[in-house]
Amino acid sequence: MINPTLPSADVLETIISDVKPDAKHKKLLDALHTKTALGSLRHAKTYDGLMRDGGVYDSNHALIHKDIREWLNIQLNHNDNNPNVVWERFKDLGLLNSTMVGSIEYFVCPIGSKADEFIQLEVYCWREKITHDLFNKRPWSPVRDTHDLLDNSGNGRGYKLEQEIDTDNVYYEFRKIFIASELIAKYNDIRAIGFKSHSNMMINSKSPVSGKWEQIPYEEAFPEAVKSLSNPSRLMQDWNECSAGMTNKVFCEHWVLNNNLWVDSKGNENISIIPYWTTKKPISEIKYKKTITPYQLFDIAEKIDKKSGYPFSWYFYMLHGNRVKDWFGVLMLKAAESGQVYMPEHDYQVLNRWSINKYGF
Repeated sequence: MINPTLPSADVLETIISDVKPDAKHKKLLDALHTKTALGSLRHAKTYDGLMRDGGVYDSNHALIHKDIREWLNIQLNHNDNNPNVVWERFKDLGLLNSTMVGSIEYFVCPIGSKADEFIQLEVYCWREKITHDLFNKRPWSPVRDTHDLLDNSGNGRGYKLEQEIDTDNVYYEFRKIFIASELIAKYNDIRAIGFKSHSNMMINSKSPVSGKWEQIPYEEAFPEAVKSLSNPSRLMQDWNECSAGMTNKVFCEHWVLNNNLWVDSKGNENISIIPYWTTKKPISEIKYKKTITPYQLFDIAEKIDKKSGYPFSWYFYMLHGNRVKDWFGVLMLKAAESGQVYMPEHDYQVLNRWSINKYGF
């Protein structure tokens, strides 16, 4: 694996914020290719449907303030924190408010032959639309509380416009960049700390011998969880050892790693990693039928692989989402073991390992 030095967040923020979004992100890719060492970076996936508060506009669609909550708090501060006075003062001025509609754009860059050897860059793409009247002229009850103005569903807030109004405010915003192997290593470190904190924990468990409830150590209650690899590590191991990895298919050309890091109320770090497929041709959900035969299973698996563009793809769909359920993997394993369908030995070993200790996302 190449050991690259990632561009700093400051450098990426500057490059990214200077580029005007276009449909296929070509301008952004050109800028990143020429101004960083990420020459092989490519767009992998769009995750859309994001929304957040926008700004305040006058009746002629001229911007008054870019942040609606900040503007409302300013008006409240200028009016003795009295929401009714603010509402009375502005309700008849035809003020409007906007919504930021956005997506997360995932970009990837392979840096080695293993599944977790890639760089992932995440960028927000925002478009501002004027969507609502700012104030409700005839609220169903008097505006008394600050939440009546600050909450989007507050009593004093206006209704959605019949026709949204586009603005020319469209921009990128840097989100994060990481090397997948380092992200998973951090996940494993946090996981190990969690297990260590549970080492002295006793769990109530029903004895299979006596049938009585008794307290046993955490490690005895959950032996597989403690001893096995983490789910992200297993995902990478499975890819490397199955037909996909054995035929040099690149993991990040088919999957990205959605992840979040946060600190809980006790000050402990937490992390989540969930794989997202990148295909623009997602498969339909496979419905269970009691009459399904091994040959039908094999035919379905082949069709999924052909549509996805890599072998053993049905297995990875089984690990995340609702397209392929566990029953499919269980029946495929039985069919392979009975000799009714052909499965390469390395795929069989991966599937058998999963059946012994199932996991998913």
